[in-house]
Amino acid sequence: GRRVPYITIGVLLQVLAWGSMATFQGAREVLPSLMAFAMLSNLGASITEVAKDALVAEYGLRYRINGLQSYALMASAAGGILGNLLGGYLLLRTPPKISFLVFAALLSLQLVVSLSSKEESFGLPRITETSSVLKSVKKQLSNFMEAIQADEISQPLIWAVASISMVPLLSGSVFCYQTQVLNLDPSVIGMSKVIGQLMLLGLTVVYDRYLKTLPMRPLIQIVQLLYALSILLDYILLKQINIGVGISNEVFVL
Repeated sequence: GRRVPYITIGVLLQVLAWGSMATFQGAREVLPSLMAFAMLSNLGASITEVAKDALVAEYGLRYRINGLQSYALMASAAGGILGNLLGGYLLLRTPPKISFLVFAALLSLQLVVSLSSKEESFGLPRITETSSVLKSVKKQLSNFMEAIQADEISQPLIWAVASISMVPLLSGSVFCYQTQVLNLDPSVIGMSKVIGQLMLLGLTVVYDRYLKTLPMRPLIQIVQLLYALSILLDYILLKQINIGVGISNEVFVL
């Protein structure tokens, strides 16, 4: 297979990270080890996300299922809402070790599902020979290198990669500022993530019903503009401008 194994690898990395933090006390109390396991978990999540998107896209194209990616995004947003609510509840009611164990258990269930899933069950072509795999990888790499030589592809690609790479840096910095400087309650931050997932779910529904006919370039421009506005809101929080107009940090974060 070409996609399901990557999902399995990504989930396995997350299980190792969360399981280690749940099992070994030093792993969740010593900053270097905590950062290492967090990076391992994020790496696994990134691998899983890419493989999942590729699987959904190829399945939708093969069987000509319009809107499959939108439905997958809706399901992901709904799962994010439930996950953030569960995480917030566990943080309030249980010690961190129990929370990590629950997350590791959920990921272990996903690992079992991915291990038991076969590429053929999706009706997608499977590469069986190692030589064919290597040939396919070389061909795709060659096509990719040829494609990015065109300015109309390379310039948007560079912009997309640069903007995506900044997301973890910015979100991590804002999170540290909210918790270490503003001393916001974790439940407030968790609820803000729930609201964000609700907005994502709502926007996905709007796109699926009303914006499918909109050309991709204007749509991407709108998304980039909305993201820029969200960064501006973080700047307002950083400068505490919201306090000056009578809005508390807790309300503004929500």
